[in-house]
Amino acid sequence: MNMKELFVCECHDNHHMVVVSIYDCQKHPPEFSISVTADCHLVWYRRVWAAVKYAFGQPSLSWHDVLLSEADVTRLQNCISHYGKIKTALDQHQNPVP
Repeated sequence: MNMKELFVCECHDNHHMVVVSIYDCQKHPPEFSISVTADCHLVWYRRVWAAVKYAFGQPSLSWHDVLLSEADVTRLQNCISHYGKIKTALDQHQNPVP
């Protein structure tokens, strides 16, 4: 089963977000993805302008940290546990014990 969680920084700036995604590929190891998200709440033409500036060398991300609340840490641990369960089930399916 796939899973996706959005984490917004404790500073409450909507530009400081991280998305954690887990994709169950069923026949391959699951994928664990951490995506940094910025400017996703801008109207479409401002996002296009930000993309054009980024393409010509002006970095759009000026931050490097996302502060997680205690509840967010628990959610992140749940994501990691979910990944582990998928991986364990796949390993057991691919390498059955005789």
